[in-house]
Amino acid sequence: MRANPGDLFEFEDTCNFIANSPELNTSGMFKLPFHIPNGTEKLSIKQKMAIALLMHKKSPFSEDSSHEAYLDYTFSARSGIFIGGQTSVILQIRHFKVDSESCTVEEVPLQSSTTDVVKAYEVVFGAKGSSDPKNGSPCKHSLWFDATIVKSRDEAAKHVVNSVHTKPYVFMEPIDDAKEGHELIHSIMEEMIGSNGGPLSTELRERFIQLNNFNRALAWPETQPPSAEAAATPKPMEEHVNSPYNCKGGKQKLSGNPSG
Repeated sequence: MRANPGDLFEFEDTCNFIANSPELNTSGMFKLPFHIPNGTEKLSIKQKMAIALLMHKKSPFSEDSSHEAYLDYTFSARSGIFIGGQTSVILQIRHFKVDSESCTVEEVPLQSSTTDVVKAYEVVFGAKGSSDPKNGSPCKHSLWFDATIVKSRDEAAKHVVNSVHTKPYVFMEPIDDAKEGHELIHSIMEEMIGSNGGPLSTELRERFIQLNNFNRALAWPETQPPSAEAAATPKPMEEHVNSPYNCKGGKQKLSGNPSG
């Protein structure tokens, strides 16, 4: 759900989510106090987005098709892998060479290990569409860079405070698995990577508005729960079945929501 009404604000908010803007506080999304020793992240947001895009394209160094695992991932709490003190599932691991003078990144074989190479982990902390029972937040689908991975709960407890060279990148997920949503998000990422901070193209805004309105129009509204007194009052069955939907207070499916 967007904080501001109107397609223009919703588009801007969506772009902020995709770019993991600082005001979103990604540390808060994970409820972890990330500590960057020298105070400067190794990767820029453009480099993170570039890696995110490459992670969802086929690797030139592997026949593995895990680059599409994000479309329909499952999760087992018995995975035995902990990142950031939380049980997680790693969808894929790939290496990227980072050009410190620009936003460019280039995938390299997994055997590579130099100071300018980053090991990217695509991680989920729950099944797709699930919520964290403690705080009701959606499953966290994210990229971690040179992550500390442990395989016991006791050891994981020692790594709740993460000393990292760059904060994780939180993915923006479409409301459903239709290609249009994923393609639009990828197009927005590509344009943000290539832009110099200026406004994004009118074409992207129009595509967003069309998809947003389409999803909103087909959203299934919810009725407000009846009061205790009304629930206890006997009514003919047809009155229950034919009760009007409270569309104003219902849940609206927008073009996407932050996975964190």
